Amino acid sequence: MTSTVNKIAKGTLYVVGGIIALVVLLMVFPPDTSEIYDPHKDISLLRSHMVNEEYAIAEDIVIASREQSYEDQEAQRIIDSFSIVLSGLTEEIKEQRAAMLQEQEAEVRKEKIESQFSGWDGSHNNLKKLLKENMNDPSSFDHVETTYRDDGDHLTVIMRYRGANSFGALVLGSIIAKVDLEGNVLEIISQD
Repeated sequence: MTSTVNKIAKGTLYVVGGIIALVVLLMVFPPDTSEIYDPHKDISLLRSHMVNEEYAIAEDIVIASREQSYEDQEAQRIIDSFSIVLSGLTEEIKEQRAAMLQEQEAEVRKEKIESQFSGWDGSHNNLKKLLKENMNDPSSFDHVETTYRDDGDHLTVIMRYRGANSFGALVLGSIIAKVDLEGNVLEIISQD
């Protein structure tokens, strides 16, 4: 019986010694608990991952919005630049058009004025006619020179001529008249 008790005591010692060795080993080399399944840990990781994903999506949206905003600002800057250039061109075109209209009006005015004068001797047609009607001998009329000044709403015409006086002698005379733009003699300013 003692031998059985000894065997049991020896076996118990072996078991207790093994447990003690196991405890010491666990203390020196703790087990890796990361591989132990913890459902709460998985849910919190999942929530954390979802929050991180939502944050990343939100951050992507903000970045895309900033990029779009930058692109919009850049497009607006380009549009503004073109607007400035176009407004400058528009003003330049308006100025050129106004200048062309002024040139055309000036050309029409010049032609209208020049049409009042003879292409042959340069005399003012209506003034010459009026002068001849009032001469002693209209057939003695000889045009010397005609000049004019454009006074805006009328012309001042100065004409030099030769003609027979009441004694039949040829004399040099001059007449200054105010003439409208249609060629009508408005007023005789002076005559000698």
